[in-house]
Amino acid sequence: MRINELVAAVAIALGQAPVASCAAVDVNADREVSISELIAATNALLSGCPVDAPTPTPSPSPTVPGNHPPLLPPPFVYRGVVGQAIARPIGAVDPEGGAVACAAEALLAGMTLEDDVLRWTPADEQLGLVAVPVRCQDAAEPPLSASGDLPFRIAPRDPCTVPVCDPASGCGESVVGLAQRCCDNVDLPRLPEAEVFCPQGRLLQIGTNTLGFGPLQSCDHLRFRQRAQTSADVRVHIRVSCVNPLNRVAVRMRLDSAVLGVLVDAQANVFLPTVPTDGFYERRALSFPFDRSGPFLAIEETEANLTVTVRDSDDVEVSKTVRVILTSDALLPDLPDP
Repeated sequence: MRINELVAAVAIALGQAPVASCAAVDVNADREVSISELIAATNALLSGCPVDAPTPTPSPSPTVPGNHPPLLPPPFVYRGVVGQAIARPIGAVDPEGGAVACAAEALLAGMTLEDDVLRWTPADEQLGLVAVPVRCQDAAEPPLSASGDLPFRIAPRDPCTVPVCDPASGCGESVVGLAQRCCDNVDLPRLPEAEVFCPQGRLLQIGTNTLGFGPLQSCDHLRFRQRAQTSADVRVHIRVSCVNPLNRVAVRMRLDSAVLGVLVDAQANVFLPTVPTDGFYERRALSFPFDRSGPFLAIEETEANLTVTVRDSDDVEVSKTVRVILTSDALLPDLPDP
């Protein structure tokens, strides 16, 4: 056995060379070379390494050699808004470069699936979490298929935000300016969050509950705590997904009052738990003092924009702004967890 032949056989076993380069080592002709085959083939290699591969024993197989099922893209939660048009591509591809056709058997009212794009304009009664099962099939013979879900979270129209939507990827939001009062007679439904997929599912929530978390949404009350009428602070909880928790994170709060202007603009550097709960890293009771002195009677029951931004040590940043109603009421009921 020559050294170059031994090197060729080892390269095949490690997946660094094709079997055809030293076909005699493939004793059982399965187009793979194990360590045991390498040892067992030593005698065969003494006669050299013919290039032509041995004829493999046919075995029944449900697939065409070299064919693989279509690949679906990583799932992400499409965040939609009632009345905003959706045109979500499924994005399935054939590893061999062939055509792929997708179908869905459980479309909701108003949904269509044509040319592998799901189109839908959600109606008022279609709020909440929706998962549309799809099945995509290649054009091989016999064909192979792959199945998955397209998750959506459909929110109601919110008078305090302007949706900023891309029909293919979903909606963000921009909170209206403080010159526009928006919280009169607002009672929005509280929707659960979908399972978080990173990095597309990066999300920040702000809470104030004594028990539970209770995410703030438009027109919820935010309590400020007065001290001797001359100073005050705001305490909030945060939970955030898809960030690096191994070092300190920077948590910045800005609270803009419709009456007194900027009340808080400050940053705290804190540690998050290293293990998430349900996909979220949570930190409670972060306190931010007011930048100005009181009295604060003028802001009682007035609207304000609360913005919290979290930036981790990898400079990944996520931010949330919500319109709130300020109050000093110490007996606020906890907000429900959806």
